[in-house]
Amino acid sequence: MLHFAYAQDIDSLYKEARKYGFSGDRSKAKSIAKTAIDLSPNYLEIQVFLGRLYTWDQQYDSARTYFNGVISKQENYIDAYSALCDLELWTDNYSVALTVANNALKYDSTSADILLRKSKALINLNRLEDASNTMNFALKYNKKEPQLFEYNELIKRKIQRNKISINYDHDQFNKTFSPWNLYSLAYTRSTNNLGSIITRLNRAERFGVTGNQIELDWYPSIGDKMYMYLNGGYSDVSIFPTYKWGASIYRALPKSFEAELGIRYLRFSNTTWVYTASIGKYWKNFWFSLRPNYIPSSVGSSGSLTLSTRYYLGDANNYIGIIAGSGISADEVRINRNDGLPNSFLLKSSRIRLTYQRPFKRNFIAGIGIGVSEEETSFSGYRTNYNFNINFEKIF
Repeated sequence: MLHFAYAQDIDSLYKEARKYGFSGDRSKAKSIAKTAIDLSPNYLEIQVFLGRLYTWDQQYDSARTYFNGVISKQENYIDAYSALCDLELWTDNYSVALTVANNALKYDSTSADILLRKSKALINLNRLEDASNTMNFALKYNKKEPQLFEYNELIKRKIQRNKISINYDHDQFNKTFSPWNLYSLAYTRSTNNLGSIITRLNRAERFGVTGNQIELDWYPSIGDKMYMYLNGGYSDVSIFPTYKWGASIYRALPKSFEAELGIRYLRFSNTTWVYTASIGKYWKNFWFSLRPNYIPSSVGSSGSLTLSTRYYLGDANNYIGIIAGSGISADEVRINRNDGLPNSFLLKSSRIRLTYQRPFKRNFIAGIGIGVSEEETSFSGYRTNYNFNINFEKIF
């Protein structure tokens, strides 16, 4: 009974140390943690936490002493390796962090925490292929760890130096319009300093008119947690906007959330502005995104809401998805009426779309999408739009 009460007392000290540590009073947290360690020298979890407190205060030598002390007592204590990896990554000792991670993997070869840190060390050592292979291995055994999918997306943006994409979209209507076709050819180049740059040629067949559009996308990074999306395009045919541009800024948030704020400009015979935002979340092997759009107009503003979900089947290139929404999305502002108002004849709309993508052979990716939407028009009641999409990508 005394032993149980003693253990409870040590646990209470640990909880109190954590409370003060996370609230910012790290000096008091250290004092309490040291008291607990004096009472129970083999309580390794408290020693790791004390090491983290020293790390947060940039007292790195003291932190290393505690982490290495725990490892010397229990060689397979993964949390100590994880904390020591963080310290070496934060102090730019990437080769040391890699060694620590490899030592930890001898005892737990599939640890998501250690594999993630190993991948970060490899990225900073400019060993991009090794980082990608490490992350793919991590995803194979840890399919419900959202931080792995999130970081794998970052690696993809860094490692995919060249990509050629071919896309075909077909729209079939039950009335009012003949079928539409859209063909796209894109080339992506990823750079260390400028981020990813995409050039794209679109060719459309709509309303008996055939024409082309050229576009440029750019995804510059702003540190580790932020990046931007910039877009520009031009066409000399009425089935595309004459000019278009867009800008968004993305920010990674705690707990695997990501937020976006953006704006789009389209110049038909009149000008259209679209204000957009999104909030995304990785959860286990799911990704969710909720996107509202707002289109102001002197003849009546409009908006839309789109929910996208992906379920990852293995890695970030292998997933099934579903997209559902209502209202005119920014992507649907693509045709104009004689009065120059894009999609102004659409009053209400709802849509659903299923997607599937997977890699095949080496560095090839294929995807397919099937969707249907119900659209209310000002001249013919409701019509149904059936959409089919297929795309191929080659990474090199």
